[in-house]
Order: sequence, then structure tokens, then C-alpha cells
Amino acid sequence: MNKYLQDYLISPVTNYPLHFTNGTVEDLENGQLKGNDLLDVFSIVNGIPILLPHNHIADYNHNIMDILFKDRTAEISAEILLKTGYNSELYKEELNNYILTEFGKEGVFKIYEEYSKLSESQKLCWFATLDKDQKKDNKTQIPSSSLKDGLTRSTAETGKKRLEMTDEMIHKWACHLNDYANLVTQQKSGVIVELATGSGFGTCGVINSGLGNSTLISIDIDYAAAANAEGIAKYLKINDKVNPIVANFWYLPLKNNSIDTVCSHYGLDESREITHILAEISRVLKSGGKFINVSRKDPTLRIKQSFDLNFCEDEYVKLTHFAGFYSGMDDLKNEAEGYNLILDYCKEYTPNGSHERILSVFKKI
Repeated sequence: MNKYLQDYLISPVTNYPLHFTNGTVEDLENGQLKGNDLLDVFSIVNGIPILLPHNHIADYNHNIMDILFKDRTAEISAEILLKTGYNSELYKEELNNYILTEFGKEGVFKIYEEYSKLSESQKLCWFATLDKDQKKDNKTQIPSSSLKDGLTRSTAETGKKRLEMTDEMIHKWACHLNDYANLVTQQKSGVIVELATGSGFGTCGVINSGLGNSTLISIDIDYAAAANAEGIAKYLKINDKVNPIVANFWYLPLKNNSIDTVCSHYGLDESREITHILAEISRVLKSGGKFINVSRKDPTLRIKQSFDLNFCEDEYVKLTHFAGFYSGMDDLKNEAEGYNLILDYCKEYTPNGSHERILSVFKKI
């Protein structure tokens, strides 16, 4: 990672600015970032800062089933996987039966509706601390499996594979990716923040478009996913331009009004409490800055990937809204306006053999 990052970083706990402990090469790789408070001490693991509130987990855990099963999610999923012999189709069928037996359709709807009435602080605290019952290092907050995956993904060899896969996906279904990337890198200068590194397809698209004098901060809550950006940067030898960070989108560790562009390639689709994320995006963007987003046109696809209880389409949309997920372009537009993010551009794509998706650009006023 680069020392210049301290010009932008703040503590997700106290909002104080952060600085490196001594600034040596070793410190940037496996050191610490500190602020003005005893709580403001954050680990840097293999060049990736872990900028999470200290009770949060550096691992992806935003399954729609958490609302139903809470801290039993991992246990129930494991039981059903074992029962079905790890067959994905049988797993989903058995999961549907389990949910209907335990809750019934009306019970499911009631649970989601009750969740929607919780305060924002209750929701953020609850899901941020749910883990997958994995052993984790209390110092770094990274589950052991994520740490191992991260070490694998942060290599130049993996970065090469990600770039090759991205090129293949562009020819198969990612017909929107070049347009998305060109919009993100349009200025060729300033600071770009990517929400959700994920598998690295969006990251590769942005980098391939040409960063120019821009720098990219790629953020993911999952250490292993953030490491994808590290691997891509290593392969292309642009470590000075690409900086992965582990952080929660609810607590972006970035100074107010400091970022030129925020982008997300399906990141909102994999998140919850979208209104809070929009508030954070608006907070960190400069006036006139842009938020560029790609999402599925159908917001119910995600919930149906987990379980299918034969709700009608309107019921699925309502469940999605209750869960605090991305619930469609109209809702996103209306919610964004509440945080001074005004829709400036929108385009739909319908590739063969894949879902419809929407590319949108919001401008902060």
C-alpha cells in the first residue's frame, strides 16, 4: 500500500485521521495505522489495511437467510448441505422445505417485516458481528480461511487469471463493462473508490480502461476479495495506483468530501441497508463528484437464489425492501435523492443468456 493513503483515511471507530506508525517499508506491509485515541489501532496485513470497527468480521456474511435464522444460519446450512450430499439443486429444494416447515410463508413475511422496523443501529450492530463460526485472529479480525484465501489471491499469478477471466466475460455476458469502466475513469485524475472488489471483474474493467493520473482504492468487507485487487495490481505492476482496503460500507474509513468518484460493480446488490450506504457515499464524495453503479434490473434475483417459496413478484420485491437490500432502480433513485445524489445517466443492458442489468450515474449536488 502507499503512504499517500493517510491523506484520505479516518478511523471507522472515532473518525479521527489515521497515520502509519513509522512509515517504513515493513510498516506499510505488516504494520499498523493509528489515530489519536487508544481505540484507533488497525492492522495492515500483507499490505491491506483492516479498517473495520473492532467487533466486526473481515469476511463476507450478508446472506438473505440471516434474517430468518440469525446466528443459526451457518449451522442450518451445513446440516442441509450434508443431508443433500452437497448437491446445489437438492440443497435449495431441501432449504425451501425447511423454511416452510419451520416458519410457513406468512411467518417468513412477518419476520422480514419485523426486521424492517428495527432501528438502524440495531441492524448494523447485529449483522456486522455475525460470523460463520470460523476461527479468527482477534488482532486482525480475519477468519483463518479468508486469510489463507487472501494470501493465494494476492499473487501476480492470480491477478493474471482475473484479467483473463474478465476479458472472457466481456465476450460472453459483460457487455456493459467497458461502458461502466469508461465512465469511472473519465476524468483520468483524482481518487476513485470502488465498493466491492468481489471477484475483481469490475476492478479489472476500471484498470483496463486506463487510470491515467487517478488512483484506485478498492474496498471489500472480505479480506480474500480485497486481495484480488492486490493480485491484479501486482501482475500489472501498478501497486502505486491500486490500494485494496478491508472496510464495511456502513463505515467508510474516508474523510468527508475527499473522493472524486465512487463506483460499484454489483456491490449494492450484495449489500444490505442500502440507504445507509448511500449516505456514506454522499458524505465522502466531493461536490460534483459521481457515483457510478451497476445493478441487476430485477432486484428479486438475489433472494430467489437463496430460496424460492413461490411468493408472487410483488411479495418478493416487498421482502427485498424489508431486508434493506437493493430493491430496484426506482427505489435507488428516490433514496439517493435524499442524500443529494441525483440521477444523471441511466442505461439498460440485455445480454444473451444472462440477466438484464442497469448502469447508472449519480451526481452529488
